[in-house]
Amino acid sequence: MSSMTGEVVHIERARGFAFIRHDGMDYFFHFNQFGDANTVSFEDLQVGDPVSFEAVPSTRGPRAMRVVVQR
Repeated sequence: MSSMTGEVVHIERARGFAFIRHDGMDYFFHFNQFGDANTVSFEDLQVGDPVSFEAVPSTRGPRAMRVVVQR
């Protein structure tokens, strides 16, 4: 796993997931991957928020884990 930074580009709050963009690639994450170090909740996450995360491959495309908002 590698640590990266990116920006939240899409949120589906009702379905509990969002996408982060890093270098033109989108990374999916489910709200349960919202890191413990956050000072905001998933419900307060906004499009455009800068985040750090760890990228992992999956059969459905790249995923983000341990997502932390960098406000």
